[in-house]
Amino acid sequence: MTHLKKDTVLVVARKYNDILYALATEEYRSAQKRILLVITQTLPKDSFPMLDCFDNVYSIGISGVGISGQLKLVCEIHKLVSYLKCETILLSNIVLFSHCYLIKKSSCTKVVLLEDGLMNYRTDAFDKNMLKEFVLKVMGINRQKITSLICSTYLLKPESATYFFGEKKQLLLTQLEFDIDDNLGIEGKRIFIGQPLYKNGFFSLEEYNDYVNMCISLYEIDFYFPHLFADAGERIDCPILDLSKCKLTLEALATTYNFTIYSFASSVLFTTRQINPAIEAHMLILPATRSISSFLIYEECGVIKEELILKHK
Repeated sequence: MTHLKKDTVLVVARKYNDILYALATEEYRSAQKRILLVITQTLPKDSFPMLDCFDNVYSIGISGVGISGQLKLVCEIHKLVSYLKCETILLSNIVLFSHCYLIKKSSCTKVVLLEDGLMNYRTDAFDKNMLKEFVLKVMGINRQKITSLICSTYLLKPESATYFFGEKKQLLLTQLEFDIDDNLGIEGKRIFIGQPLYKNGFFSLEEYNDYVNMCISLYEIDFYFPHLFADAGERIDCPILDLSKCKLTLEALATTYNFTIYSFASSVLFTTRQINPAIEAHMLILPATRSISSFLIYEECGVIKEELILKHK
């Protein structure tokens, strides 16, 4: 059994930015040992960035984020827990009860939260799911005790955050050096950021394809950047921006390049502008997406809002 490792940090990554943001924290930089736990639903572990920045890397594949998927994840974490003992955990989400279980079993004394996009800037982010709370009680986990371990939250725009714990700290990606391919060809280009809104009932996949293709034609878009959970049925008439080889995100690229982005309501609209104010961001508002376009963080970061009246084919 591996005991608590002093000066050891454990980074929990469900997405690329969890790793990139963790690398920018003083906790990561000052640690003597660094462990990475990749929790992935669709991507193989080796597709994640900066794996060589960690002493040990472990991965768990999951089937979903529902209750059953979380219970399976708890079982997988239990198998690895002896390797995950640490002093500090860095992660972006403490709503998931599997993460609460990991925090408890890791024997950590500190938790550091990382920027999680829109969640940090909305007033309804606090989880009130009674079933999750019941599961936590059955597992002997006190959520208040878990949150009391959170000493700080790293944020791209700390002064606007509404969801955070502990001290608010400025997250600065510009201090990191990324190995960026000069042949990406995105300098000065127009990029449409995809979102699988058809999975959330905003409109059908066919309507989504029609709306996006009309926007691409109307705004002369150079690249379409698909969402990680995009459906295979997407039919977008535009060159695809594939960042899988460079293993970076648009937030990381914003530290080096200037470009213009368009989207219906992606948080990338404000995160990239907060990193690089020279980036121009346009929110294209449809009647069906008006309810998710009103968060103040978009306006505070200078996102340009444009009303669209489009008819699908």
